[in-house]
Amino acid sequence: MKTEVGSFRLNKDVLSKLKKEAESENLSLNSLVNRVLETHVNWHSSAAKIGIVPISSEVIKELFKNMTDDDIKKLAKNMAPEISEDLLLLRHEDTLDAFLDLAQDYFGVCGFPFSVQEKNGIYRITVKHTLGKKYSLYIEEIVRIKINGYTKKEPDVTSTAHTITLSLNK
Repeated sequence: MKTEVGSFRLNKDVLSKLKKEAESENLSLNSLVNRVLETHVNWHSSAAKIGIVPISSEVIKELFKNMTDDDIKKLAKNMAPEISEDLLLLRHEDTLDAFLDLAQDYFGVCGFPFSVQEKNGIYRITVKHTLGKKYSLYIEEIVRIKINGYTKKEPDVTSTAHTITLSLNK
């Protein structure tokens, strides 16, 4: 990744808060500012354009609470085409790599650890969250539908109340 030197004037209070956050996360101020700016460019500047709104995790849990597993799977099936449109707007392509990149940004903004590892042609994708088993089922179904659409292969997906793990031969 190439870098370029830039100079910015920041509000004193904002700079102070950034310094404290960088220190608490054991990061350099430069690394934190780069992460903040990258998140803005890759997510926040476009999220509203595709209808993403901030919503508390408690509201999400409440919305899923009374849904049956079949209702959740139907919702995922109905939402999968919307994700393709979002990918085209945000990443200018609807590919597996663009989907994984968007997922990483989405879960990162949510504060959920997301990892993609590749070893010997096998992808292993893991998401950890705090939203319960029904949210896991929703994400599991979205991921299954999207990845099957890209690869024509059925991914191996397992989930718990707080983790979704997917394995896929590339």
